[in-house]
Amino acid sequence: MCRSTFGSSLPHHKTLSHWYQHIDAAPGFPKEANDALALKIRNSPNPLFFPMIMDEMAIHQQAEFDGKEVHGLINLGFDESDDDSLPLAKEAFVLLLVCINSHWKLPIGYFFVPMD
Repeated sequence: MCRSTFGSSLPHHKTLSHWYQHIDAAPGFPKEANDALALKIRNSPNPLFFPMIMDEMAIHQQAEFDGKEVHGLINLGFDESDDDSLPLAKEAFVLLLVCINSHWKLPIGYFFVPMD
């Protein structure tokens, strides 16, 4: 359906999969977000202004083992991969920068949290 609507303006799903094999998408503050922000600031002719937006989103509760570690448990960005006693995460807490004098948004970090 997306291909019929957007034609070739979207990358093929295998291309996206290849791109994301090289990105550390673990919960926390990824280096790639910091690098992207530095690049945006460096390439801007004017000072950039961006508030940080915080939001929680409900997620499907499911634990999944990928052969190395269990995903879907509460993860606050620390090395908790060896703790099987953690409960399932119910929400994702996301931090997002939204530039107010340019047209871009950048998620700078996320964490899996319990619902409280």
